[in-house]
Amino acid sequence: MLLSDLLFHFSGESGAGKTESTKLLLQFITAISGGDSNVGRRILDSNPIMEAFGNAKTLRNDNSSRFGKYVDIHFDRKSGKIVSARIEQYLLEKSRIVRQAIGERNFHAFYCMLAGMPSQDKHRLGLKDARFYNYLCQDSESPIDNPNDAVNFETIVATMRHLEFADNEVEEIWNLLAALLHLGNISFCEDLHESTDASKVKDTHRSELRYASNLLGMSHVCLEKAMTTKRIQTAGECVVAQFLPSNAYTVRDAFVKTIYDHLFRWMVEKINEAIYKPIFKEDTRVVDRHTSEHWGSSSGSSCSGFFTRSNTWPNSPNPQSSSSSFNITSNIGFSSSESGVDLHPNTQSSAAENGRLSIGVLDIFGFENFSSNSFEQLCINYANENIQQYFVRHIFKLEQDEYLAEGINWTHINFRDNQDVLDLIAHQPLNVLALVDEESRFPKGSDTSFLSKLNARHGEANNYIRPLSTVETRFGIVHFAGPVYYNVEGFLEKNRDTFNHDLLDVISKSNNDFLRKLFEKRFNLNENRSRSLTLGTQFKKSLERLMSIINSCHPFFVRCIKPNEFKLPKCFDRNLCVRQLRYAGMMETIQIRSLGYPIRYEFADFVNRFHMLLKLRAGGGVNQFNQMRLTRSQNLVEEICRTAFASDDLTYAIGSTKVFLRVSEQANLICANNLMLRSYYNQFATSANPN
Repeated sequence: MLLSDLLFHFSGESGAGKTESTKLLLQFITAISGGDSNVGRRILDSNPIMEAFGNAKTLRNDNSSRFGKYVDIHFDRKSGKIVSARIEQYLLEKSRIVRQAIGERNFHAFYCMLAGMPSQDKHRLGLKDARFYNYLCQDSESPIDNPNDAVNFETIVATMRHLEFADNEVEEIWNLLAALLHLGNISFCEDLHESTDASKVKDTHRSELRYASNLLGMSHVCLEKAMTTKRIQTAGECVVAQFLPSNAYTVRDAFVKTIYDHLFRWMVEKINEAIYKPIFKEDTRVVDRHTSEHWGSSSGSSCSGFFTRSNTWPNSPNPQSSSSSFNITSNIGFSSSESGVDLHPNTQSSAAENGRLSIGVLDIFGFENFSSNSFEQLCINYANENIQQYFVRHIFKLEQDEYLAEGINWTHINFRDNQDVLDLIAHQPLNVLALVDEESRFPKGSDTSFLSKLNARHGEANNYIRPLSTVETRFGIVHFAGPVYYNVEGFLEKNRDTFNHDLLDVISKSNNDFLRKLFEKRFNLNENRSRSLTLGTQFKKSLERLMSIINSCHPFFVRCIKPNEFKLPKCFDRNLCVRQLRYAGMMETIQIRSLGYPIRYEFADFVNRFHMLLKLRAGGGVNQFNQMRLTRSQNLVEEICRTAFASDDLTYAIGSTKVFLRVSEQANLICANNLMLRSYYNQFATSANPN
């Protein structure tokens, strides 16, 4: 039986329960797998940290994941025990640090720090109540209080220590968060510099500047200069350009967002140091899928349902291992083709050859549609469109193509294909993301000019919704989950992801070793290349990497359904649930599962598996069967099916190279084969012991 890497993908709207379901699955896997219990415990301990720094309260979810997370758990191929793990993160919503929608919160970590940190430490950092900080309280409706924040702070610190964060590293993390809050309270005013309009920090806010600069390990003069001016290299000389206050605010916010983003990335890598163990083979490291550009090489398959596995069924019941732990690889290592199940007992996957198998768990931000949607929602929904297309391709396209290729009598099932939406957003020439990038490169490019180009290029597209008037600043896209309207205000600023060289320079000269360590990789990058990558381009590359992971694994799809829009227990909105089921393609999935053949064997494998059901000629015995198996496997398949099924039975089909079964018939065949085996065994036992 082929052992292959598996992937569990949780999808659904924001607030549908993806993150909680992910945690339950991780708890289950670590509980039954045994092995290095320390690795399993550390995998679970990573959740409080990543949720604190990557989750936030939104209008639809009190603990919304504002990043995508892929947890890859590695198992020993023979014992099935956990030996290692690794976490990948995608597209942290760093804009949330400086700006939140009305009624939403910043990342949990800030509130936990202010609620749970000892008073002497808060005094040292110059910290006050959360309502004092612009980044945490941007309007009168900003939710501040959460009774769990103080307790959660203690949990975060405890799990950091269990994951081998050094005490000084834990301290530096909170120091940086305090510095970011102080930076957010800095205000700028107009100034004159050599008769040129300029800006400076307001005198009343210089204490905030000093707190921030001290915590960041840099001169407050250099920090202010980096936020209010920009050096421009021209023809061998350096010219200093002055910023207006509006520009200074933009630079300050970019500085804060970038520091937080680098801190989050570093924390993920720090967690990985505690849970990841590389493979060594004869003192030479085997390159696995975390150290190569493409992860794995096994093909994927598909499944559907609220929590259903892909089109596979194990060859036979798999016994538990002899140890007290459950051998998870023996129970979930199935072979797979691109569109279903092919059981090949004598082959091995590349992952197995390296001595490890993996179960990946993907928890990515759900589809979002708020009263006001911006560039972040466009990226998030584009990611969900990619996942939906992957689901559609494997559930509908590849499966029905295989039926046709095998000559199966099949009536095509119609389904909604969202490829045209993907083309509109990112694939066709001058797509939405390409136009955002193009306009972002122009010094005079604006959100309104971007919208004008968008209307001119895609105004007649079926999935594009034009603004109702020339003064409206939003456009719409008809996604697989319904239409979403995006407000273009701030699109270009967010996509440019501005972080000028002066800010990087002031960090490189900081005496804060921890801060410099966060930016080590960036210091080594080619700076021109780094500046050319817009947020949209970074996200596309990140998503391509994610899709390569998905395509290397055998996937299980888990659809999470949100019961109501009000975050209330024991409240079931029937219409809301039906809408989610419909746009997720579950109605068509049920149809193709009830009419299709999710179980499939190549002829030789089918005969090997169910040969006990053959009606052998009298006296032929095993030798005759072996000869028939080698020469006429298709004939033997037909004979087995005639023995097991009625002549007009539609629960199986024989193609040109494979036999196709429905799930119920697979179970019946296994049962009948086992009964026949038991009958032969009893006959043999009786003849051997006649008394």
